[in-house]
Amino acid sequence: MTVEKFLRTLRRHGKARNAVAATLTGAGKKVATFSGEYVALKLDRAWELTQS
Repeated sequence: MTVEKFLRTLRRHGKARNAVAATLTGAGKKVATFSGEYVALKLDRAWELTQS
């Protein structure tokens, strides 16, 4: 997802999600991998969700 799409989604829906994946290499070999999903909430939207 592009930054522009992420921000547009956040503005439109009050929340956005982005997946990130990385591979670390050392001496030409894969030494570690990581993947995660990050979520952003507008503060007013975050407050609403905590009250439900």
